[in-house]
Amino acid sequence: GMSWDPCLSLIEFTYNNSFHSSIGMAPFELCMGGDVGRRYAGMSPVRMWFLVRRSCKKRQKRSR
Repeated sequence: GMSWDPCLSLIEFTYNNSFHSSIGMAPFELCMGGDVGRRYAGMSPVRMWFLVRRSCKKRQKRSR
Protein backbone atom coordinates (compact mmCIF):
# COMPACT_ATOMS: atom_id res chain seq x y z
CA GLY A 1 0.00 0.00 0.00
CA MET A 2 0.86 3.66 -0.16
CA SER A 3 2.97 5.20 2.59
CA TRP A 4 1.63 8.47 4.01
CA ASP A 5 4.99 9.55 5.44
CA PRO A 6 6.13 11.56 2.38
CA CYS A 7 2.81 13.45 2.33
CA LEU A 8 2.47 14.33 6.02
CA SER A 9 4.45 17.58 5.96
CA LEU A 10 2.40 18.90 3.03
CA ILE A 11 -0.83 17.83 4.74
CA GLU A 12 0.28 19.61 7.93
CA PHE A 13 1.21 22.73 5.95
CA THR A 14 -2.13 22.77 4.14
CA TYR A 15 -4.07 22.37 7.38
CA ASN A 16 -2.08 25.06 9.19
CA ASN A 17 -2.34 27.47 6.24
CA SER A 18 -6.16 27.10 6.08
CA PHE A 19 -8.59 29.53 7.71
CA HIS A 20 -9.76 28.47 11.19
CA SER A 21 -12.94 30.20 12.36
CA SER A 22 -12.03 29.73 16.04
CA ILE A 23 -9.05 32.11 15.73
CA GLY A 24 -10.21 34.09 12.67
CA MET A 25 -7.14 33.25 10.58
CA ALA A 26 -4.83 30.44 9.59
CA PRO A 27 -2.59 29.10 12.40
CA PHE A 28 0.52 29.99 10.38
CA GLU A 29 -0.75 33.58 10.07
CA LEU A 30 -1.06 33.72 13.85
CA CYS A 31 2.42 32.25 14.29
CA MET A 32 4.10 34.28 11.53
CA GLY A 33 2.31 37.57 12.17
CA GLY A 34 0.80 37.93 8.70
CA ASP A 35 -0.25 36.30 5.46
CA VAL A 36 2.05 33.36 4.82
CA GLY A 37 0.95 32.99 1.21
CA ARG A 38 2.22 36.40 0.11
CA ARG A 39 5.43 36.12 2.07
CA TYR A 40 6.38 32.80 0.45
CA ALA A 41 4.74 33.13 -2.99
CA GLY A 42 6.54 31.17 -5.69
CA MET A 43 8.34 28.78 -3.33
CA SER A 44 7.85 25.06 -3.41
CA PRO A 45 5.39 23.88 -0.72
CA VAL A 46 8.10 21.79 0.94
CA ARG A 47 10.52 24.74 1.19
CA MET A 48 7.71 27.01 2.39
CA TRP A 49 6.68 24.49 5.06
CA PHE A 50 10.28 24.22 6.29
CA LEU A 51 10.72 28.00 6.60
CA VAL A 52 7.36 28.54 8.30
CA ARG A 53 8.00 25.72 10.76
CA ARG A 54 11.46 27.08 11.61
CA SER A 55 10.03 30.56 12.17
CA CYS A 56 7.26 29.19 14.41
CA LYS A 57 9.77 27.30 16.52
CA LYS A 58 11.85 30.48 16.97
CA ARG A 59 8.76 32.41 18.08
CA GLN A 60 7.81 29.66 20.51
CA LYS A 61 11.27 29.79 22.12
CA ARG A 62 11.08 33.58 22.47
CA SER A 63 7.65 33.46 24.09
CA ARG A 64 8.73 31.08 26.88
